[in-house]
Amino acid sequence: MATTERAQATTAGSKVPEVGQVVHDTRRHKDGRVMGHEGPYVQLRPLGGGREWDADPGALEPVERTRP
Repeated sequence: MATTERAQATTAGSKVPEVGQVVHDTRRHKDGRVMGHEGPYVQLRPLGGGREWDADPGALEPVERTRP
């Protein structure tokens, strides 16, 4: 998805997160770093490393501080 398309894309009133941003996936109940975008999904990787997963942008919330 091009930068312009990402800036315009909204789901549930929020913008699609940028690569490098830390977000919380409310469906899987875990935090991840945005690694990329593929079609309608956002690819996330666990903060401690590990296997990436696809997430719906509408289920993501920005993380402003470290979660316990």
